[in-house]
Amino acid sequence: MDDQFYLVESIFPNLYTNMTQEEYLQLTDDVMDIIKKELEIDPVFQKDFEDDLEEQFRKLPQHENTILVLTGIRGFADYCETNQSIKPYLSNHAIHDVIECIRHYNEAWFSPRLKMFAE
Repeated sequence: MDDQFYLVESIFPNLYTNMTQEEYLQLTDDVMDIIKKELEIDPVFQKDFEDDLEEQFRKLPQHENTILVLTGIRGFADYCETNQSIKPYLSNHAIHDVIECIRHYNEAWFSPRLKMFAE
């Protein structure tokens, strides 16, 4: 196991080992809904997200990094609820992490922007 995953697993010991497939799919649904809600102001981009990025992300396997991205986005969304002044950054950071995860989820160096908000 590489050092990055060891560090993440030592901080979040049950995040990866105790998540069932059903819980993972529910988490994915919840986070995709959060992103789409944030994109409602731009229906064209929202449709592009649904038709392309969301579909690509959903094809990824359940993996430490996909879970880290999802929990980071959900945690940041929760944080934004209490700090409305930073809410505009939610969709930007979330989409960045989704795109980077699609491209590099299985790379040892992969580190999502929002990992500090992972639960």
